[in-house]
Amino acid sequence: MYTPKFLPPATMQWVLAQALNELNAYLCEGDPYEDNGKEWPMIARSNAAHCRAVAAAAMKRTEKDKWLELANQYEGTI
Repeated sequence: MYTPKFLPPATMQWVLAQALNELNAYLCEGDPYEDNGKEWPMIARSNAAHCRAVAAAAMKRTEKDKWLELANQYEGTI
């Protein structure tokens, strides 16, 4: 993992922005069911739970809303 005292907030923001971008791209670049088969519902639920955990930790309402919207998009694919 990482040691939080060595990870500046700006770096953490960058990591989360990259994760948000990748998770969005994952939904847009193909057919999740075709790519993952019967495993997709479990993957989508897991990703949605992770998105909600990030949303709960977000300090800004706009960031919280982005992560909650992404969680809803993942659950919407099930």
